[in-house]
Amino acid sequence: MEATRGYIMGGTTYGMLVFYASVLVKGGHHYCHPGIEAIKKRLAQFQNINCENSWLYAVIQKLEGQGLIKRRKRVFRKKDGTIRSDKSLISITIKGYNLLISKGFTAAIALRDALIAYINGDDKRFPNPSDEFDPKRSNVISKGLDKIGDVFKNIVYLVI
Repeated sequence: MEATRGYIMGGTTYGMLVFYASVLVKGGHHYCHPGIEAIKKRLAQFQNINCENSWLYAVIQKLEGQGLIKRRKRVFRKKDGTIRSDKSLISITIKGYNLLISKGFTAAIALRDALIAYINGDDKRFPNPSDEFDPKRSNVISKGLDKIGDVFKNIVYLVI
């Protein structure tokens, strides 16, 4: 095993990180959601790494524990009450990109810069939360609109 700046990186661990970065380069998003079988197939095809599913799950947990990736689990409840689980969304952290860059993976530079632009709000692909109107969270009273209670108080009832 190779020691790099406090990280014990085996071939599978580094290969998995490179795989995620490669998927992100092609996908154009800050996240990906490949299945374990797809990861296993691509690692065998492009990096000559053959391993079992349980080992890949352990590597994902290790990468997440070291702060190199973030994983968002997606679990939904269907209308009939059953629970459905989708593939987790995986994104590489800035720490993970810096490790890839230090290892010579130059495509990670553009990904890291895009992630920083997204965090700083300079990425124009997604609407800013300030641009969206959410009636539950917005303070419409400060914009010159009346409360509904004030409107009803000013109604004059005609008695015929």
